[in-house]
Amino acid sequence: MDSLPSVDSPAAQPAWTLWLQARQLAREAQTVSDWVAVAQATLATLREISVSLQQGNATPSFLARVWSLHGQALHRLGPSLIEEAISAYREAWKASASVTEEDRLFRARAQLNLGLAHLSQGETGAASAVEAFRACLEELDHCPRLAPRLLRALALVHRADAWSRTPNGSNDFAVALQGCDQAIALLRTPSPSDAAEFQALATAWALRGSLLAQQNPPPPAAAEAFTAALLAAEGAGQSSEALGLQLSLRLNLLPFLQPEQQVTTLGQSLVLAESVPVAQASLAPWVVETCLLHTRLATAAEARSERLASLTDAVELGLRWLRLHSGARQSKPEAQAELLRLGLHLYRTHQPHFLGEFVQEQLSPDEGELLPSDLWQEAAGVLLDTLRSYQEESFFRLSEGTSENALSTLRSLREAAESLQLPLPGPDRF
Repeated sequence: MDSLPSVDSPAAQPAWTLWLQARQLAREAQTVSDWVAVAQATLATLREISVSLQQGNATPSFLARVWSLHGQALHRLGPSLIEEAISAYREAWKASASVTEEDRLFRARAQLNLGLAHLSQGETGAASAVEAFRACLEELDHCPRLAPRLLRALALVHRADAWSRTPNGSNDFAVALQGCDQAIALLRTPSPSDAAEFQALATAWALRGSLLAQQNPPPPAAAEAFTAALLAAEGAGQSSEALGLQLSLRLNLLPFLQPEQQVTTLGQSLVLAESVPVAQASLAPWVVETCLLHTRLATAAEARSERLASLTDAVELGLRWLRLHSGARQSKPEAQAELLRLGLHLYRTHQPHFLGEFVQEQLSPDEGELLPSDLWQEAAGVLLDTLRSYQEESFFRLSEGTSENALSTLRSLREAAESLQLPLPGPDRF
C-alpha cells in the first residue's frame, strides 16, 4: 500500500491502527453486521485522519483509500445508504492523486465503485453510472502497464448495462450490445484459477442475452448467450454472487426450452439452490423463484412418482427461505400461500405419515417468522381434518383390523396436533 502515514509519528499511530482494523474487518466481512462494523471502523479512521492531516502526518492519498473503503461498506448495507456511499466514493476521488500509474489505477477503481453505486439506483442513476464508467476507462488508459483486463471488462459491461437503462427512450441498444461484445472479447479465455474473470465473463454474456431477449421474437442468439453465460458462471466458484448468477441464468433460459427440458433444468437448479447458505439474504428471491417454478412445472407435467421427492423438497426449501427473509416475502407475496397449500396437498394425498411433521415445522418453526394467521389456521385445519378422517376410518374398520401403517400415521398426526396444542377431534381411542 502506498502513501500511508508514518507509524513513527505519534499523531499518525491512532489513524494507522484504526485503518488496519477496518481492513481486517472488511476482509472477513460476510454479514450485514460485519459491514456495519467496517463502516464504523472507517468512520473512526476518518475522524482520526482529519487530525493527522492538520498536523502533516497523513497524506490525501491515504485519506482517499479510507473514504473508498467507507463507501464500499455503506454500499453493502443496502439502498437506504446508497447516497452516503456515493458521497464517500466522490470524496475518495477528490482526495486521490493522479501522478503515478498506481494513482491512476486507484482512481479507476474509485470510478468503478461510483458507477456501480449509481447503477444500483436503477433508471434514475443510469446516466451518472455511464459517466462514472467512462471516467474509469479513461483512467485505465493512463496506466496500461498495471491495468488488469478484468477491471476494463467490468467497466465495459457495466457501462453497457447503464446504457441499456437510461430513461426517456435514450437507451442505445447497439451501443450496449457493443460494450458486452468488447468485454467478452477481453475475457474470452479467462484465467483458469481466476473466479472473478469467469464471473465477469458470465455477466457480460448474461447482459447480452437479456438485451437480445427484449426483441420480439427473441432470436436464437439470446439462448446461446444465456448458455454461454451459464457455462462461464459454473467456473466462477461457490461465492454467493456466482451461485445467484447461476440460478438467475437457469431461470432466463427457461423460455427457450421445451416443457420436459424446463422441468429437468429446474430440478438441477433446485439442487443448486439447496447448496446456497441460507444466510445469503440477497439470493432469497432467486431461491424462492426457483422453488415456485419447479413446483408449478413439475405438477403440470405428467405425474411421476420420482418427482414427488423433488416437489416436497422444493416446497420445504422455499418455505424455509420465506420464513427467514422478509425481502423474499415482499418480492413474492403469493409464494408462501402457494407453496404451503401444495405441500399440504402432497403430504395429505401421497405421504400422510409425514403430514404431521410438515405442519408442525410450518406452524412452530425453530427459526424465522411464523406464518400469517390465516395460513396458520388453514394448515392446522388440514392436519385436524386428516386426523379426523384417519380416526373415523380406523374406528369403522376395527372389526377387520387396522393396518400398522394406518395406525402409525394416526399416531403421528395426533402427536403433531398435541404438540401444537390443537383441539383434538373425538375421543382418544389409540
